[in-house]
Amino acid sequence: MTPTEQLLRETYADIGERAPDSSPVLARILVGARIRRRRRRHLDIGLAVGVVVVAVAVPLAIWPHHTKPRYTTVQTPPTTVAMDITPTWLPPGVVETERRYDPGGYKVDDNPDPVGPRVIRVFRSATAKVTIVDGALPVTVTTRPVTVDGRNGVGVGTNTGSAFRLQVPWRSGRLLDVAVQGIPSARAATIRIAESVRSEPTVNLDLPLTCTDPLCGPHLGLDVHGTAQNWTATTGGLWVSLDIVHGVITEPDNAAAEHVTVNGRAAMVWQSGMRRSSTLIMPIGGGRQLRINSNSRRPLSRDEAVRVAKSVKLTGKSDYSWLGTRPG
Repeated sequence: MTPTEQLLRETYADIGERAPDSSPVLARILVGARIRRRRRRHLDIGLAVGVVVVAVAVPLAIWPHHTKPRYTTVQTPPTTVAMDITPTWLPPGVVETERRYDPGGYKVDDNPDPVGPRVIRVFRSATAKVTIVDGALPVTVTTRPVTVDGRNGVGVGTNTGSAFRLQVPWRSGRLLDVAVQGIPSARAATIRIAESVRSEPTVNLDLPLTCTDPLCGPHLGLDVHGTAQNWTATTGGLWVSLDIVHGVITEPDNAAAEHVTVNGRAAMVWQSGMRRSSTLIMPIGGGRQLRINSNSRRPLSRDEAVRVAKSVKLTGKSDYSWLGTRPG
């Protein structure tokens, strides 16, 4: 499995998997019935009953998956997304490791209204993880009442366990979703984080490229994760995924990789897997690499991979210095 396949397995999963079972993003990233079953990291909520602990995987509703999305418009993503969701308190030791953006615009299940945009921020330490989502879909597992700043919401988890998740309405009826793992008395920490979330100051998420080829549409989201030294920015549409990778360079897994020239740059393209789908890699300077491959069950041909690469334009925006830092 390529790094891109692994990331897409994690990223594009959750809108279609709204049941509480362990499920397959982003999309996540990023999106339809034909997108292969990519699974986002789950929030495993430990529920203690006597001396028996049952781990319940609770997927974050972020990216469309097996349920066929019905697009209302083709989204044109901005080159910089302003994310107006900032915690003013976090547990000691956690730093930001990921930001995600989904422009929405598609319908899921029998809901007549298109899914709205959503943003996600993830903070980690060696043992803990905090995930904050603006615009989450409601959880469908058994919950318990929870109150955040006088607002009634729902929670999943125990009062004393090391994992807890809550959802509470906040602005314009949108759901704020906060989940904590690996922290003692996680319920209290989760409520405190949720109470600290503010709309200001805003933070930015840069889209490092645009793609005009039809295979890149109709939906583009963005997932940036890693460290300031080694990061991956993944975007894509219904048919292809596009990564810009900094610090960790992919080498062809096929000795028969073909050397091609794309917009004056040297690139390599090869086919792999039972479907003989193509992957293209191209150094783009600054220790970065563009990587293109299929985002669906439909194989990507050699000519399509080259054509998509030719349509990619770098925005010049890739300030991910926030990786490894704390808000404020």
